[in-house]
Amino acid sequence: MPSFDSHTDHLPVTAVTAREITGNIYLSRAEAAAYLGLAPKTLAQHRHDGPPYSRFFGAVRYKLADLENWARQQRVVR
Repeated sequence: MPSFDSHTDHLPVTAVTAREITGNIYLSRAEAAAYLGLAPKTLAQHRHDGPPYSRFFGAVRYKLADLENWARQQRVVR
């Protein structure tokens, strides 16, 4: 995990860096879509039959473990 010293590091922190620092496991719709290789609009359109999500003050967030489990369940074996 990268070190973070708020007194010496004055560069803007990206969402990815913040997640690495804090261990946050929730992804925005855009991040979840990128993780799954989909467009964010596709996730929005499949809200009822897609991966589970949470709402925090109106913001949709996807738990990384839920995305992994959902993707595993979508596997088609022939």
